[in-house]
Amino acid sequence: MAMKESVAEILKRVSEIKSRKEQIETLRKDHNSTLEAVVDICFNPKHQFVLPEGDPPYKAQPKESDLQTSLYANVRKFRIFLKDGPYQDMKSIQRESQFVQFLESLDPDDAKLVLSIKDKKMPYKGITRKLFEEAWPALASTWKPEEKNG
Repeated sequence: MAMKESVAEILKRVSEIKSRKEQIETLRKDHNSTLEAVVDICFNPKHQFVLPEGDPPYKAQPKESDLQTSLYANVRKFRIFLKDGPYQDMKSIQRESQFVQFLESLDPDDAKLVLSIKDKKMPYKGITRKLFEEAWPALASTWKPEEKNG
């Protein structure tokens, strides 16, 4: 049985597909809730990390650790690090040390991906907000900046 691909591996594979139509089909076929959460955190303006800029010092796991499924198992932890999450009262130092532990529990490619989306950047060429607006319109429809209706 094949190992489950990490979220980073899926996005990297999609980024290497030349045809946009094929990218969209692949994203629809490989859709899963963790991939959706990562994409949503990256492109949804409502999600802001409450962590310092840049990368914290953490010890990346070796690729051979087979941690491709770790992000799937721990995706709920994102709530700890988001401004709109339920952990508003957590002390910064606690939150930052939890973030380092989270990164250290991930496949090294997923850890790099998490660091990128923390700063609202997608590290793979061609993996854009627009691509997901086409591939997953239901999710993308929630990314509009909040409008004030008067």
